[in-house]
Amino acid sequence: MLVPDLGVERVEVTLRRLVADEIGDYLRRCSDEGRRPPDEADQRQMARAIVRRELDVRARTALRLGEPQISEVEEDEITESVLAAAFSTAPAIDRLLERRDVTDLHVNGCDDVRLVTIDGVVERAEPIAASDAELIAMIQALARRGGHMEREFTPAHPRLDLQLPDGSRLAAAAWVTPRPYLTIRRHLLVDADQDNLVRRGMYDRGVASLLKAFVSARWNLLICGGQGVGKTTLLRALLHDCERSERVVVLEQEPELHLDRMPERHDQVLVFLERPPNSEGVGGITLADLSRTIKRFTPDRIVVGEVRGPEVIDMLEAMSQGIAGSMCT
Repeated sequence: MLVPDLGVERVEVTLRRLVADEIGDYLRRCSDEGRRPPDEADQRQMARAIVRRELDVRARTALRLGEPQISEVEEDEITESVLAAAFSTAPAIDRLLERRDVTDLHVNGCDDVRLVTIDGVVERAEPIAASDAELIAMIQALARRGGHMEREFTPAHPRLDLQLPDGSRLAAAAWVTPRPYLTIRRHLLVDADQDNLVRRGMYDRGVASLLKAFVSARWNLLICGGQGVGKTTLLRALLHDCERSERVVVLEQEPELHLDRMPERHDQVLVFLERPPNSEGVGGITLADLSRTIKRFTPDRIVVGEVRGPEVIDMLEAMSQGIAGSMCT
C-alpha cells in the first residue's frame, strides 16, 4: 500500500515495483499451473487496475490524514510512466527496433551491437547496456514478459528462445558463453503473399504460378533452406493461396505464422503451441505430443512452422495418410 506522504517520484517508484511484483507472481502461477498467461494487452489492463487501486487508496488515506493530494494530471502522468516502465523492459532495444529497415539485431556483449538492414548491410550501433550484468538483467526482464509462457534465464537455464510481443524472435545465451549474447530476428512480411515476394525479387511470376498450382492441387510441401533466407515468409505466402474456408491446423513452438490474426484470408485456423516444462520440470508438451493430438481435429491441412525433432515422423505420416496439402519448413 502507498504511504500518503510519499512524493510523486517515490510514489512512481513504489508503483513500478508493485506492478512488477504482482504481475510477475501471476505469470509464475500461470506457468506452474499450466495455464496460458494473459497477453500484453491484458497485462496492461491488469497493471492499470493495480495503479488505479493504489492511487485511490492513497488519495483516501491522504484525505483522512489531511496530507497533500496528488492532482489528476500527476496521477495520469504516474500511470503512463509506470506502464511505460513495465512494458518497455528494454528501451534501448525498442529504440533500435523502431527502424523499419532493421531485420536483425545482434548483441555480442553489452558494447558490441550490430544491426542488419533489409538489404543485408551490417551497421554498428551504440551499446544497449552499461555492463554485461545489466544486459543479462534486461534479457531476464524480457523473459518474464515475452512468449506465450514465462521463461527463466538463469545459470540453471542459460539459454532462452521466445517471441516478443511484436512477433520478433529472441534468442539469448549466457553463463555458457564468455559474454551474454542476444539476437533478435524480426518478421517484416507477416501478411506477405506471392505477389509481394515477386515484387521483392524472391522469384519470378512463372515460379509463383507453379507454386500456386501446387497449393491448389493440394501437394504436400516441405520448404527447406538456410537460416534467415525466408522459409517462414514463403510458407505464409503459400498459405494465402489456400481456400479461405479450409480448416488449417497450425503446430508451432512459438507463434510466428499468425494465420489466426487474418480472418479475411483464413476462416478456420487452429493453433497449437509447444509448452516448455515449468520451473519444477513438469507439464511440458512437445511438438511430437501435439502432432499426434491435432489429427483428431479433422484438419484440411496441417502446417508445422518448423520441423526439427521427433515430430517429423508424425508429420510424414499425416502427409501420407490422407491429409493432403500439408506444409512445413
